[in-house]
Amino acid sequence: MTILNEATHTTLEHEMEQSFQGKTSEEETEETAEALVAQGKVLFREAANAYRNTGTLKILTDPKRALELYIKSSELDPTNPGVWEALVIVYTILGETAAATAARKEMEARKLQELKNIPK
Repeated sequence: MTILNEATHTTLEHEMEQSFQGKTSEEETEETAEALVAQGKVLFREAANAYRNTGTLKILTDPKRALELYIKSSELDPTNPGVWEALVIVYTILGETAAATAARKEMEARKLQELKNIPK
């Protein structure tokens, strides 16, 4: 992960330097930045999935740890209804009814959004 971050930083830094020297257009630099943002979004989703999967492994043996992991997952990829569903389950296990209800509402909203995004 560190290597990727260093490589990403170096790429953007190089593009900016080239742009300042007039060797790369502003448009090319912006395209590079947009590509790096897209890569970052993919990495965030992958990290969120890793947190969620680890939480699933912990849910029965250490539900408090599972909750921490699910929260991290929801922070990285809040649009994923699966993590909200996992939060409903872990909050229910922990007896946190109000939090489970809030997570259920969020899950339903995310699932509805997914349905709206299905091509017709």
